[in-house]
Amino acid sequence: MAADPLAKACELAFEVARQGVETDPPVDPPASMRSFLYVAQLPPRAVSVAQRVIDSDGAFRARVAAQATESSVGEPGYLWLTRPDGWQSAYSSLTGSTAPSDGSIGVASPAVPPPPPAPGSVRPAPAAAAERPTAPVVATPAPAPAPAASQAPPPSLVPAAGSVSTSAVSTSDDASSSSDEIETELSSLRNLVDQLAEERETVGTASASLTAPVESPRTETPTVAPSSSATSAPSAPSAPSSSALTRQLDALTADLRRARTERDEALTEKETSIARQLILEDELATLQTDITGLRSSLLDSQQSAGELQSQVTNLMAERQSATELAAERDELAKRVTVAEQARVDLETELSEVSAKWQDAQVELNSVVEQRAAIEVELTKLRTTRSTLDAENDAMLADVSTQLGEVRAERDLLAAKLETTQTHLSATRAAVENASAGIRSELELTEMAVGEAADRSGALDVAVRNTSQRLADFHATKSNASLT
Repeated sequence: MAADPLAKACELAFEVARQGVETDPPVDPPASMRSFLYVAQLPPRAVSVAQRVIDSDGAFRARVAAQATESSVGEPGYLWLTRPDGWQSAYSSLTGSTAPSDGSIGVASPAVPPPPPAPGSVRPAPAAAAERPTAPVVATPAPAPAPAASQAPPPSLVPAAGSVSTSAVSTSDDASSSSDEIETELSSLRNLVDQLAEERETVGTASASLTAPVESPRTETPTVAPSSSATSAPSAPSAPSSSALTRQLDALTADLRRARTERDEALTEKETSIARQLILEDELATLQTDITGLRSSLLDSQQSAGELQSQVTNLMAERQSATELAAERDELAKRVTVAEQARVDLETELSEVSAKWQDAQVELNSVVEQRAAIEVELTKLRTTRSTLDAENDAMLADVSTQLGEVRAERDLLAAKLETTQTHLSATRAAVENASAGIRSELELTEMAVGEAADRSGALDVAVRNTSQRLADFHATKSNASLT
């Protein structure tokens, strides 16, 4: 098939036929191509079958040409499928062979005998004796008469194979019935082989019966002619008999030639039938192999039927989802329109915000500069606060020391006052007043300690006043002691 420039086009034709069978609704393939649709590898005879179908079926050729390209089937195959004006000469210039037409092929291919005729029909004479098949004549005993139902040409096997493929996908019951159809068609094919053997025997008998009358005129003609010439010489009245014999001789000669032609035709038909039988036997073996493979495929298809059914259910659900998605898509389209208008509005607002942002950026730079200045001032204030806190701590320590001394002296003075109460009755009022003043000063001093961080200057004044009052107290104490 590789040497045939139309091989790829024929392979595409079988692919288109398979696609038609597997579509929904299915498209019936050409009848003569059905037996090759699902074979693993196309035999050489399939190319001739596809060529005859494409030449005779314009609608199928148009389907194949619709899927063909020059790169997929080659330029000769593309010309052959599309058939533009002048395509025959272009095909011949490309391939160096005559363009195929009416079932002929442009390159040498195996001789394919015509299909067997129906019972009672007359087979057409061959075009030339040189085209006869050279299959040997094999004597075969005549089989028993086949049932009347088997006399008709058997249906092709591939519709059943195609139905097996389709039925296995749909239901397992249809697959079982398709298997029964395959068995029936195989039985019909066997009956056809028996019928061809019977026809071959009939052709041999007819050829023998035609040969006998042809040989008898050859032996009788020499005796008839001399007698007619001998009787015509002595007497003139025998001339009509001589003319009649001459006409009879001419008629016998014509019958002889016609009988020879019919014998040659019968022998040709016999040899063609034998060649057809051999080809059918090969096809029968191939079909049996294909049936085995189809049965295995049927089992696999039955197992996958449930999966395919679930997939169909899923696809229906997805289809419903697709309908809902279409509605959502329309809604989204409306939202997109609204969003586009909102985008335009936002771009306008963005321009305004950008202008405001630039103004704010200028103000922010000013605020940053002010913040730097404030941080410098804050650093100075923190340094000053640290210094003041140190001074306040020192002052508080001094005040606390002095207060401790004052309390100690006060306790000592209280002890002395108790011992000298009798002597100090005159000065008790003064001492109590002084003690009240000291308590007041102490309270003021504790308040001043709490406010020392903010009122360090006031603390110094209080300390001086306290010192003065202490000096007065000492003076008073001294005076009291003297007294």
